[in-house]
Amino acid sequence: MSTLKLRSAIVLALALAATAPALAGRPTVFDFMEYERKLREASPTPHLHPWLAATIKNISVSKRRLTFVHAPTTSAGMPTMTMTLDTAPSVHLGDFRVGDLVDVQIDNHSDRVWIIGLRQRR
Repeated sequence: MSTLKLRSAIVLALALAATAPALAGRPTVFDFMEYERKLREASPTPHLHPWLAATIKNISVSKRRLTFVHAPTTSAGMPTMTMTLDTAPSVHLGDFRVGDLVDVQIDNHSDRVWIIGLRQRR
């Protein structure tokens, strides 16, 4: 192996090793769906999707995509998460702004996780 290739491999390995701790333990969408399942089981209305308190971080009306951070939910052991998800056609993103405090409803339908409900926080 040439010296340049060896150095490149070492640099790449170090870069990956440096980012691994930052990625380890970060919740995924699959983790979120498990947390949501726990919330539904504990709810008096388990057939309904729970509403999560969140703050809007970014909105793309043209892509129908929303980035939000939601608060931790101790009853389901769910930590604070920042998520970026597509929105259902029934969600009107033009009514919201970055920084808005909202309630978000999420569904996993046909292997697609997306926002099915969005309302101003009461």
